[in-house]
Amino acid sequence: MVKVLGSARPHPACLFANQRSTRMKVLVCDGFGVWLAARRLKQGSFRLGQ
Repeated sequence: MVKVLGSARPHPACLFANQRSTRMKVLVCDGFGVWLAARRLKQGSFRLGQ
């Protein structure tokens, strides 16, 4: 499988959060393209480092 897909390599990622920390988006470039993952909370907020 490694011959087909290649070995795992680190890829740059950017994390975005809104001011209230209720929405987050992660943007990753994997060498073949770019993908976006998004999450929104209805209650509470994400705990972000200070």
